[in-house]
Amino acid sequence: MNLKNILIPSGVARPGMLIKDAFSLCVKHNVPGLPYIDAQGKLAGRVSIRHIFKVNCIPDFMVDHAHLLGDSLGCINISKEHALTVTDLPVDNFVINNVVTITPASPVVKALAVMEKSDVTYIFVMENEQFLGTVTIMGVAKLMLEMKDQK
Repeated sequence: MNLKNILIPSGVARPGMLIKDAFSLCVKHNVPGLPYIDAQGKLAGRVSIRHIFKVNCIPDFMVDHAHLLGDSLGCINISKEHALTVTDLPVDNFVINNVVTITPASPVVKALAVMEKSDVTYIFVMENEQFLGTVTIMGVAKLMLEMKDQK
């Protein structure tokens, strides 16, 4: 199995980029996060949709008591106004320093092992400090299914 078969060239987040623009790239390329490239052009972290939602949209008490929540929460919701406010924020304050990378020469099993160790579902592929794309667990699953179909 080769990483190049499932590499998604998704683009990157940069200083000052708005959350709505980062979300647009993630949705367009079907990836849950983007590498954050600083003003010097270096990989400095990652921007994660899940993290942005956690920080901006889900109160801690709801996370702590998620198992108790019913299907009807009344007035607790993400309002249109809040969504617009959040998506107009710059990504800079939501960059996660924990970023995992591999090279394009890495085997798929290494990608899976590094993702599991880091508790993430995607990993960035870098070569010579250049971002090549993202590999996701969904991409690995798709590759395995394609291998089964080729049998």
